[in-house]
Amino acid sequence: MSDEKTTSEAPRPPARRGPMGGGFGGPMGGHGMAPVAKAKNFGESARRLLAELKPQSARIVVVMVLAAISGSFAVVGPKIPGKGRTIVFNGGIGKQFPAA
Repeated sequence: MSDEKTTSEAPRPPARRGPMGGGFGGPMGGHGMAPVAKAKNFGESARRLLAELKPQSARIVVVMVLAAISGSFAVVGPKIPGKGRTIVFNGGIGKQFPAA
């Protein structure tokens, strides 16, 4: 007489839904796409990838070093024009304004 289920199933979490309440259904909306394949043995796949890239290792190191140098220039770069503006302001333009 009760509407409760007597099975011992664990309660399911609520389905994830997209904006406005519509479900997406997986990657790229899940419109007729196959599920994503996962590597069965990541370590073996990683070793095989590194073996394939071994002839290019010198180039990879050069690219990583250049990326690190680029990052440091991105940090230091704005300081140089900032110092130049300070010199210009203190030299000519700053004299036109009263000292605060």
